[in-house]
Amino acid sequence: MGLLFPTHTLYPDVIDWKLSGDLCPTADDVWLNAMCRLNNSKVKNIPGSSTFLPVMNSKNTTLSIINNDMNQNDIQIQITREYCKDLDPFKY
Repeated sequence: MGLLFPTHTLYPDVIDWKLSGDLCPTADDVWLNAMCRLNNSKVKNIPGSSTFLPVMNSKNTTLSIINNDMNQNDIQIQITREYCKDLDPFKY
C-alpha cells in the first residue's frame, strides 16, 4: 500500500508539521486526505488486498487500536473539520 501525490496536489498547510501534529497526531492518513481535499484534488481508492503492518508507539499500542478501537480517527477528523471551518474537507 502506498500513496502518490503529484506536484501541487496538496494544500500548503501539509508541510506545517506542528499543525499536523496538533490536529492529527496519530492519523497521517486523515491529515493527508484533508490536504488533498482542501486543494480540490481528487482522492481515489484503488481496490486490492493489503496487509497492514502494526505500527507501535512508545506505549506498545498499535495505531489501529488507538485510531479505530478508541475512535481517535473520528476525533481527529472532527478537530480537522473545526480547524478548516468553512472549507470542510470531509463534507463529501
